[in-house]
Formats: sequence, C-alpha cells, structure tokens
Amino acid sequence: MISWYGEASRTRKKNKRREKGKGIRMKKRGKLDAIRGSLIGGAVGDALGYAIEFWQEDQIFHTYGSNGITEYALVDGKAQISDDTQMTLFTAAGILVGDTRMSMNGNGDKPRTYVAMAYQDWLKTQRSDIHGVNPYKRHTREGEISWLLDVPELYALRAPGNTCLSSLAQRGCGEYVDDFMKNPVNHKGDSDSTGAVTGNILGTLVGYETIEEKWKNHLELSDVILEMADDLYQGCQTSESGGYSDLAWESKYVRGRRYPRMS
Repeated sequence: MISWYGEASRTRKKNKRREKGKGIRMKKRGKLDAIRGSLIGGAVGDALGYAIEFWQEDQIFHTYGSNGITEYALVDGKAQISDDTQMTLFTAAGILVGDTRMSMNGNGDKPRTYVAMAYQDWLKTQRSDIHGVNPYKRHTREGEISWLLDVPELYALRAPGNTCLSSLAQRGCGEYVDDFMKNPVNHKGDSDSTGAVTGNILGTLVGYETIEEKWKNHLELSDVILEMADDLYQGCQTSESGGYSDLAWESKYVRGRRYPRMS
C-alpha cells in the first residue's frame, strides 16, 4: 500500500512537471505568434493602404466600389509595402544590434543609438541602389550596421515623408480580422500608416496563425518580415562567457551581413 501511494505521488509530480513544461512551450509559441502577427499584420495594413494613400474618398469608392479597397492592388504579382514597413524592419534591426552588443560585450549604448544608425542605413536604400552601397563596408560612423542592406527589394522608394528624409539627412529622426483590416485604410488620409498601426495591434491580438492566408499571400518581403519577427522573439542568446554560437545571428547582428537561408 505504501509503495502504491509512493508511486502515485511520483506519477502526479511527473505529470505536473510535464503539464508545466507544456504550458511554458504554449506560452512561448503564443508570444512568437503575437510578434509574427504584429509585424505581418502591420505590413498587411500598410500594403492595403499604400495603393490609395492620400486619395480622396470619392476617388477610392469610385475606383473600388461602395466598400472601398478590400483586397490587394498587386504590382507585378506583389502587394507592395511602403516606407512604413521598411522602417519597421530597420528599427527592429537596430534594436537587435544593440541587444547583441550588450549580450556579447557586456556594454552597449541605448537602443535609440543603434536605431538611429539603422535609419541611416534605410536612408541609403532610398538614395542609392544595392550596387552603390559598398558591400564590404559595415559598422562605420555612417551606420551600415544592418544586414537589411543586403536585401535588394528594400532599395525602393515607397513614398517616404519629406520631413523624415530631410531630418535623417541631418542625422536624426528619433522618433485580422477581415473587415477590421479594411476600415482603417478607406479614407483620404495617410492610409498606409493607419492601416499599418491597426494591423500591428490586431496582429498582436489575434496572432499570425489567425490572419487569413489571402493577406499573407503575395505580401512583399513576407519572408524577411517573418525572419525579423523570429529574431525579435529569440533575442541574442550569445553571452560574454561564450559556450553558445549562432552563425546566422553573428552574421546578421555582429558583421551586418545577410545570412544565406536554406531553401
């Protein structure tokens, strides 16, 4: 009898540990899904609104019908993102460079320092092409900390605001549910920005897996956006004491080079 109770107690403890581990894994998956949902959701709203940015409302409804724009206006088979999503990616890259320097070296500047450097990198994509950015030059006073400089599709002018462009030139710009995704963009204002913010919020709430496939399909740079989301979730796992190495991470956030992904 005593043996039976002892075995039962051990079984209960084992099951409890198993359930606790399962709960932790589910919580982690939920966090990753939320981060992915936020970045992809923002890009969805951005791409939907970019096609009609600053259109008058009568022009929108005349062109797309009484419900306004309700699906992507594809260009060469892609739902194009605007500068809003471009800068979101560079913001994330700057944050992760700072996180990596702090983890690996034990010292680093405030996140805004690296974000500002990453914005300088984004500015290069708006003023040059990928061949005009020295592929061997990274981590200089002029910036060039971002592996995103190795992504050809980011060298595209997508209606960047003149105020931000001029501020950056002076070295400092510091600063799905189906129907819910359509409403924020069908107005005469800054449709891509309102769509992006709404998408960020909704994507976080519902998660990436809940976003309908029709919004994920044809979305420009969705692979890069998901890669960045996964990196934000992971964070730098390498420390001063060593013992762990991640070649892809070190390539991107130490050397500023895009790591070749396996197909």
